[in-house]
This record gives sequence, structure tokens and C-alpha cells, in this order.
Amino acid sequence: MRLMAVFVALGLLAACTPASQATPTPARAATATRPAATSDQYPTSVAIDLTATPSIDNGGPELAGVPFGYRFLYSLADLAGREVVVYLDPEASRFNYLTWDGGTGPLLEVDLPRDVETGTPYFHVAPVSHQARYVVLSVDPWAIEPWPGWQLYVFDLLAMEAWGYASGCPGDGHPQDEFVGPEYLTYTCGDERIRFVSLVSPSTAYARDVPEELGQRPVPFWLSSGEILLLDRERTFYCVGQVEAWHPACWTVPFMLGGISPDGEWVEVREGEWWSPERIGVWPGRCLQDPSAADCEPQWVRVQGVIADWPPPFDAGSDTRSIWGPGAWLPDGSGLIVLNAEEQRGGVDSSREVRVGSDPWILHLKDMSLEPLRRIPYPELNYPSAGDETSLPVFAPAGDYLLLEDYVGAHKAGGALYLVSLTGQPNRVLLERAGQRIGTLSVP
Repeated sequence: MRLMAVFVALGLLAACTPASQATPTPARAATATRPAATSDQYPTSVAIDLTATPSIDNGGPELAGVPFGYRFLYSLADLAGREVVVYLDPEASRFNYLTWDGGTGPLLEVDLPRDVETGTPYFHVAPVSHQARYVVLSVDPWAIEPWPGWQLYVFDLLAMEAWGYASGCPGDGHPQDEFVGPEYLTYTCGDERIRFVSLVSPSTAYARDVPEELGQRPVPFWLSSGEILLLDRERTFYCVGQVEAWHPACWTVPFMLGGISPDGEWVEVREGEWWSPERIGVWPGRCLQDPSAADCEPQWVRVQGVIADWPPPFDAGSDTRSIWGPGAWLPDGSGLIVLNAEEQRGGVDSSREVRVGSDPWILHLKDMSLEPLRRIPYPELNYPSAGDETSLPVFAPAGDYLLLEDYVGAHKAGGALYLVSLTGQPNRVLLERAGQRIGTLSVP
């Protein structure tokens, strides 16, 4: 049964304190009913009802009620000690789990307002940089009168709790570039501020001004639980700041910055175009705090022209170029997996644009060598990404397989999931039709 909770009125502070001085009052999120470990009868939808809490910051997110029903559809006891992949079936508005041997089951179902004609719910899912413990939805609650603006909803898959926020985006603005880090959700609203919402303390949130040079949509990377790296869209200007003590320091470098290794020792860098670089390399992570320090020169390997004999032939007269996706750091930080595709433009049809292949290459840090792993005879594959620029790879627990999705199919709610071997074993189709992959969840 579909339940619609009455939207909770937001409490306001008598005098709003600046973002740097805000001290929100803690509030506990409502806890959903937990299904019994052996029961096949799932609970009915539960609606969250939070008490009114203070406004956290003028222009920042505020705690709010969740005006729709939801159900947790699993028992932690059934998944104890396992790592599973979390993915979205958008047609059912359901998040499912997938085991590495192909088993699957439901995790979370949300009852969102849908378009009357198309049946499409108005929401999208924030990419996850770490464990997919927290699923975050950005929702347009169009069915509520008066319209409260875009909302953000957080679902804790381990605690089986959920809570919501008014996004704080001015006017009819909506959250953009949502990104789930280890402890904070970040997003922008098309203005020169970035929002931080705590995933640990539901009533802690901030709206922080960013330097004008970063633009209105900076690219986020987490250096630690409370320290963030923000890049401009050109990826050559960056700032490092502490969320709670916001005094970001900023620098410009003569190359483009990418993802950070799991141990924080290295940063991916590129020269040329981001998607079609001349060189790919690594830069010491310590240099982020002072690019002018000693021994802060990148190490490079040339990628353009190295695969002349690798790609298949194209139509005569076509214009081709190599596309190199964002690097995916190996779990031990010893190298980068980079997906290469060959893009063809022109040929018989001058408007034609085709990408052929999604072949993984590995950049070894020990000798800065680039090695092709294998040819993949599948459609264009990819990792999920934040703004199509931040790679979010998923490796099997043993590190011997990389999980990739049918990039085009996933955006049409029908993408398959593939396990691509990094050790020469046969590739496998893990799930024929999986929708959107979110990340992995490790259950204690």
C-alpha cells in the first residue's frame, strides 16, 4: 500500500548563524521496521516523520520529512560477512543486491511520485565513492502542494534508517553533481557554494562558499573523511579544504588532475585533452598541499600512438582518435586500469560517431609501463561516474576481476554487468539486465 506522509514543517532559527559558526542540534532519524531473518513477508511501506529541527544554514540543506513510503526488503543476518554489489532497477524503483556468483535479491524499495503519462519517477541516484552503505536520492516531489523544492533522501542500508533534507537550492534550482563520500554527501546548486550533508550525524550540514576560479560545479575527491579536494572543470585549478573549518587553500598546476590512489600516495594526471590525452601519468599525493615542493614533477607515459596495431580498421576517410576513460586505481595502489575505446567520426556518413571497443590497459607504477590486458568483444563498457569524470571502479574481493557495465544500456535501464578478468581467465556476464550499478556493500 502506498503511503504518503504529511510533509513536516521545517523549523527555523530565530537568527541564522553563518556557515562557519553553525552548530546544529543533533536529531535521530526514524528507524524502519526490520524484517525477521526467516520471514518472507516484507513489512509495509514506512514513512519517516522527523520532528522539526533548526535551519542549519541560510541557503543550506535542512532536515525534512520524507513524503513517500519505503521498505527495507532484506535481513542483515542473511548477508552477514558478505560483500555484495548494490544496483538499481529504475522501473521498479527498487535497489537490489548481487553476489559475486550471480545471486540476487531485493534491498530497498521506494514509493516515489511518478509521471502520470510515462510512469517515470522524478529522481536520480548520487554516485558513491566508497562503500554503498548510504544510498542517496535526489527527488523532485512535484506532487506536493505547495511545491517544497528539490529534496535529498538518505537511506542507511546497514542501520535500516532513513532521513530527508530540503536541498536549500534557491528558487527552482536543483541539486547537481551529488557525490557520496565516506562521511559526507556533497552537491551544488548552480551557485558559487558547495553543500555538505553529514551521513553520520543527520542534523549536521554546511553550505560553503568556494573560490570563484572553481566555477559553479567543482569536481570533488575525498582526501580523508573530513578533507576534500575540489577541481575546476579544466582540472588544472584546485583547492583543498576541511569541511568543518572551511579555509580552502588553492593552487594552479600545468597538467590535469584525476583520481587519488587508495593509500593517498599518488594522483592520476594527464596532458592534452582529458578524454584524449597525449600522456597519462602520476603525481605524488603529498604535492597537493604544496605543488612547488621538491620532487613534485609528474611521471609520464605516452598514450597517443601506442596502439596503432591494436584497434580494428575503420572506414576509409574517417577521422579517428583514442578515447581514454578515467583511471581506476587498483586496490593496492600499484597501478591504474584505463579503458580505451577508438572513436570514429566521418566516413560514409559525416555525422557518424562510433566508439569501438572498451579494452582495459594497465599503467604499472613500478616502471611506468602501459600494458594492454585483453580485448573485450562487448558493447561500450564503463564504470559509473560522477559527472562522467570521476571513475568509481568495483573490483571483486580477490582483486582478479573488474566489474563493468554496459554504459549505454545502463542509461536506458537495461544495462548488463560484466566481470572482466585481470588475470587471463574467461570474462563473465554477471547479470544480463541490471539497470544502474551503485557500488559495493560489505555487511559485518
